[in-house]
Amino acid sequence: MRFAQVLGAPIGRSPAICRPTRQNSAAFSWHGRFANPRGEKNVKRNLYWAAALVVWTQAAGANSMQRVMAKLAPEERAHQACIVLGVDKVRKDKALPHADRMKTGVLGDAKFTGTRVTSVGGAVRADHHWYRLTFDCTVTPDQMKATAFTYKLGPEIPRDEWDEIGLWP
Repeated sequence: MRFAQVLGAPIGRSPAICRPTRQNSAAFSWHGRFANPRGEKNVKRNLYWAAALVVWTQAAGANSMQRVMAKLAPEERAHQACIVLGVDKVRKDKALPHADRMKTGVLGDAKFTGTRVTSVGGAVRADHHWYRLTFDCTVTPDQMKATAFTYKLGPEIPRDEWDEIGLWP
């Protein structure tokens, strides 16, 4: 017995259930659970759930970042807070629009005093090139967030120096 005969369709024709019609399109489509009885997708409901998912994942990421930062020693926490704000500021100032990494003390030690991190030996990476960086950063008293970041970009660091100072492509 053929599949079409089981469903009651004449032999040689596909069963009616396989052909979308006004009556069965919502009930038998793959996206039927997202459709209303008229077979139209409920766009408002889908957008609501998508927006809720985005907000939830961002909040979860922020909480996760806060928990990780809280476990760090105060000086390391201040350095990380400055890196987060610093990379963002360098990108927004369009000095290096593709900046993606920053190190606070590769060419010299960064100095941490209470709520300030100062470095004359930092580096920032953009488009797989590293550049010298001097900066001054102010953080909150709990070192969880940077409140101000001023910087000056220096020349590109030659690739043959990267290994000895701990940089990567």
